[in-house]
Amino acid sequence: MGGDGNLIADLRNLMFNFFYARYAKQGVGFFDNFSATFSFNSQREERVNQGGQGNPLASVTNDRERTSTFGFNFYLDKQISNNTFLVGGDVYHDKVDARSFSTDPAAGVVTLVRPRVPEGARYILAGLFVQDTYDVVPERLRLSGAMRYNVASYRTRAADSPLVNSLPLFPDDNLRVDDFSGRVGAVGTIADGMNVTFNFSRGFRAPNVTTLGSLGLVGVGFQVATADVANLSATIGSTADEAAISTGVHVAPLRSETTNNFDLGFRLRRGRIDTELTGYVIDYNDTIVRQTLILPPGAIGLQLGSQRVERQTANGAVFVPLSPNPVLVQANFNATRLYGLEYTLDLRLTESLSFGGNYSFIRAEDKESGEPPNLGGGGIPPQLGFLRLRYQPADSRYFLEAYSTLAGRQDRLSTLDLADRRTGAARSRANIQNFFRRGASVRGLVNSGADGVANNADDILIPTGETLAQVQTRILGAANSAPLFTAIPGYGLINLRGGFRFNENNELDFDFENIADKSHRNPGWGIDGPGRSVSIRYRYRF
Repeated sequence: MGGDGNLIADLRNLMFNFFYARYAKQGVGFFDNFSATFSFNSQREERVNQGGQGNPLASVTNDRERTSTFGFNFYLDKQISNNTFLVGGDVYHDKVDARSFSTDPAAGVVTLVRPRVPEGARYILAGLFVQDTYDVVPERLRLSGAMRYNVASYRTRAADSPLVNSLPLFPDDNLRVDDFSGRVGAVGTIADGMNVTFNFSRGFRAPNVTTLGSLGLVGVGFQVATADVANLSATIGSTADEAAISTGVHVAPLRSETTNNFDLGFRLRRGRIDTELTGYVIDYNDTIVRQTLILPPGAIGLQLGSQRVERQTANGAVFVPLSPNPVLVQANFNATRLYGLEYTLDLRLTESLSFGGNYSFIRAEDKESGEPPNLGGGGIPPQLGFLRLRYQPADSRYFLEAYSTLAGRQDRLSTLDLADRRTGAARSRANIQNFFRRGASVRGLVNSGADGVANNADDILIPTGETLAQVQTRILGAANSAPLFTAIPGYGLINLRGGFRFNENNELDFDFENIADKSHRNPGWGIDGPGRSVSIRYRYRF
C-alpha cells in the first residue's frame, strides 16, 4: 500500500553485474606467495515514489541509479621460523551514474530533479597493511598484530549536473580523510583443549558515498545531504522525531568514525564438548547518526532536493510531501558504547545424537545520555539464540535435525527506530488527517458526511463509521504523535530438516521451516519474516 499510505512506492530494474580475475604465484623474490585480484562490481536500481500520503496529484519521482566499482587488491606473505608475515594493499574506485526526474500527474510536465546521490559522484577507498603472527611458545602462546593505513576520498562536481532554471541541482562537494587502524591479540593454551584469547583493535570507518551524498527517501524518512544545507544556518536536532529541538550544534561536514574494541574469550574442546564464550566492549567515537534537521523559521517553500518544505514545527523541524516523518540529516553526534557476549556449544550426546546452539546479546548506549543511539541500519538486534538436535547414525546415509531460531523482546528502541516506518511506525494527527483525506479517500474508504461535502469534519471512515477526529483519538489518545509500536516482541520458530544421500553423486534434502506459522520480525525488517514453508532440494555432483 506504499508504506506511508502513498499511492506509488516501487523498486524496479534491480540488476547486478560482477567480474573478477585473480593471479597467484609461489616463490616471488623474498616472499613465499603472491596474490592479486582485480574486480568489477556494478549495481543499479530505479526507485519510483509518489508522496503526499495518497494524494493523486502529488509529483511522481523516478530515481535511477547505478554504482560501478573497480577494485584491486594484493598481498605477499613469508614464513620465517615461528613468524608468518604478510603485507598488502587495496584500492576501490566507485562512480555513480544517476538520473532523476519528477512528473506532475495533472499537467504531465516532467522536471529534472536532484538525484538521491549526485550524478558523477566519485569515491575512492584505499589502504596498505602489514600483519604478523608469532608463535612465542609453539602450541602454547601465539601473538598476532596488524596495522593498516586508510585513505578515503569523495568528490562531486556541479559541472556534472544538468541545469534547471540555469542552476545546477547540486553543489561542488569533496572530502578526504585518512587514519590508521590495527589490532593486537594473543591466544594462550592453558591446558590441552583449553584456550584463552584476547584482542584489542582500533577500527576506522570513513563516511561512504551514500552517507556523504544521499538525499531523498530512505527507510526512515527523507534525508538531506550536509552540503545542501551548509548555508541555511541548519542545526542538529536532539532526537530523530517530530519532538526534536535544536541542540545548537550546526550541521557540518562529516568526519570518520573510529572504534576501540576489546574482546576476551575462552574456548574448551575436550571429549564430547566444544564450547566458546566471548565478551566484548566497543567504544564507538564520532558516531554518524541520523537526527532531525532543524532550520530557522520561514523554511516553508524551501527546495530540498526534489521536494519543497510544506510544513515546519515551532521547534524548526521541517517536512516534505514524500514522507510523514521530519527531514533527517546525518551527523557525527556524541559517542556510543556497545557491549555484549556470544556463546556457542556443540555437544555429542551419543555416537548418533548431537546437540548444539549459540546465543548473542548486545546493548548500545549513548555515552552521554545512556539512551539508545540513533544508529542507521535498522537498530540494535535483540537477544538471539539458535538450538539444534541432530540425529545421524554412524556410516548412515541420512540425517534428521530439529532446530529453533529464538529472539528476545527488543524494547530499547531509539527515537530513530520509533520513527522508522519499518519498526516503530510513528504517526501524528497531521499524518492521519492527510491519509484520511487523501489516500483513504482515493481508495474509496471515506464517505462524505451528512452535508455531502468532501473533506469536512463529518466525513466518515466507512469500515468503522468514525469521523477523522474519532480516528485520531482512537489511535493517539490525547497525544499529538506516537509510534504504533514501542517494542518488538520476541519469538521462537520450530523447524525440521533432513537429508538422504543415495550415493556419492546424488543427494536429496528437505527443510520444513516455521512449522507453527509464527509471525515474527526483527528491528529494521520492512515486512514480517516468512511463514510456514517447505523446500526440497536435489543435488547431483559430477
